[in-house]
Amino acid sequence: MDEDENTQSASTKKGINSLSDDEFQRFISAGKTMNIKQLNTRLGGAFVNAGLIKTLGIECRKERAATYIATDHFHKLAARLAAHILTQSGRSTEEA
Repeated sequence: MDEDENTQSASTKKGINSLSDDEFQRFISAGKTMNIKQLNTRLGGAFVNAGLIKTLGIECRKERAATYIATDHFHKLAARLAAHILTQSGRSTEEA
């Protein structure tokens, strides 16, 4: 197993916040993270921010001006975001 695979395994098992600064920089350089701008582009117009990502229970990490999640957590984020939207939609319908 090479160093990148070890870093990938570490993020998957322990989370990106458990990585050292050097490991996290290699993780970013290897394309194994997505920042908020990339997330919003991939979601096709939905808007997420660090607070919502944390609310959805997805681990994120701030590096300089950007906030990142592990790329392999995108589908989990999308599923939780969809469930969150449906829950919020149901609440607003009940309140109307």
